[in-house]
Amino acid sequence: ASTAKIFVLDEELRVILWGKGMVETVAGYNPPKGTSIAEMPLASSDHAARLVDALRSALTGASAIHPTGALLAALLAKPNLVVHFKNPSPRGDVMLHVTVTKTLVPKTFPSKFHLLVMAHAEVEANATSDMSLAKWSESDVLSDLTSETGGGELASWLGSHGDNMSAEEL
Repeated sequence: ASTAKIFVLDEELRVILWGKGMVETVAGYNPPKGTSIAEMPLASSDHAARLVDALRSALTGASAIHPTGALLAALLAKPNLVVHFKNPSPRGDVMLHVTVTKTLVPKTFPSKFHLLVMAHAEVEANATSDMSLAKWSESDVLSDLTSETGGGELASWLGSHGDNMSAEEL
């Protein structure tokens, strides 16, 4: 079984998938399907509001990519967001640097897009950085992968492996 620190949100920012790695990382927290990101035990109401704004920005501002490309981008891209969970365990808060990618979904799903969120690193909860403000930004890898020209190593790999399907082909 995979212990990837990954979760997927729908267009309403509700949990579709919460990976086993996230359950372990956030001390057993396992939100039921349909839980809104705003309902999670986040560090503060300000952080929750900034996180929701950042995720909405990702939904409206980023190009959606095929799920294989989204997974590759999530694995290889630099983190572009911070998620800070409040007191999930005796050890204290959990702050994660994550990569957010917007992915196309099969036609059978009610929504057009999902957000794939993959944690790359757990950092000290009292650490400060520009990312602690939960400002979403496309990373270099995501920009390269979703560029109009289709250039870049990941786009080339996807093209050679036949995984660059459009929404109509899903």
